[in-house]
Amino acid sequence: MKYIISLLLLIFVSCTSTNHSWEENAKVIKVKDGLIKCDGERKGQLSSDGQWSGEIEAKNAIFESEDGRSMQFTGDVKIAVDENGLAQITAKNLKFLK
Repeated sequence: MKYIISLLLLIFVSCTSTNHSWEENAKVIKVKDGLIKCDGERKGQLSSDGQWSGEIEAKNAIFESEDGRSMQFTGDVKIAVDENGLAQITAKNLKFLK
């Protein structure tokens, strides 16, 4: 019984620790009203003034606005950023963090 509890605890700890490990290796994109952190690959271009525009497909993303609000997107996340830095994010799940 002691070994079963230890095994279940180990599985729980490993599952919860990997859920946020993507944030450590996340790509950060500056957009007009904040930052987007995501685990997807960028497809787009960088303008002469340093603004990136293009599309990203990811499993996880977090938007942190300049006024302190943040939202977490999970599932099938699609991010489109235009040449003005405006981002449009669609996802299967949305959670307001702050």
